[in-house]
Amino acid sequence: DTHSGFRAFRRDAYERLDLRTTGMEFASELLIAAARAGWRIAEVPIAYRARGGESKLRTFRDGWRHLRLLLLYSPRHLFTLPGLVTSLLGLVILLALVGGPLTIFGRFFDFHFMFVGSVLASLGAQLLTLGLFATSWGRLPRWFTLERGLAAGGLLLAIGLAANLVILSHWLREGFAGPLEAVRLAIFALTAMVVGAQILFSSFYLDLLRVTRDEARPTIHADPVADDDVHAG
Repeated sequence: DTHSGFRAFRRDAYERLDLRTTGMEFASELLIAAARAGWRIAEVPIAYRARGGESKLRTFRDGWRHLRLLLLYSPRHLFTLPGLVTSLLGLVILLALVGGPLTIFGRFFDFHFMFVGSVLASLGAQLLTLGLFATSWGRLPRWFTLERGLAAGGLLLAIGLAANLVILSHWLREGFAGPLEAVRLAIFALTAMVVGAQILFSSFYLDLLRVTRDEARPTIHADPVADDDVHAG
């Protein structure tokens, strides 16, 4: 019973978990933190009788507190996966329409849908960086380095700038006469620049998290918590 109120654990081990919740989601936080710390968790059969009085459980309030806790402990599901799907969908829409309108199953798709793709790509990139921020305090991804982040962001930024230069050069050749007929390319260019700049600055912030984490790492480590036990009734 993961929400049983019966727990047995050593006080010093419990204090090392640094638990923060104050409501009924405490039972979930304890098990999650114990599992992440490598504790042995054992279930001990108990006799449970109906208690007197009224329950303090509030279905929606306490249910939301539990769901919020689970989401915060799983930033990959909260940020990274939605961000990956959203950014890829936006990128597909942008690339499909940058060359011109499309007719799919009798439906006409033009630059209006590119605005949607631009928003999705930008939002997806934001969610991905938030996911990296949320998971990077304990350990940065092995594939990430500041230089790789700067290279990826700089490449996108350069692609966006190059596309804008193409638009500008075309307008110069026309003698600044008439309206600019480069909506699709402009949407793609601006999206690439925004996402590229976001990756650039996010890379610096991720590297700052790495430096801060290394400075905060203690030089003397406590006894391994793997030898501690949690008994759940």
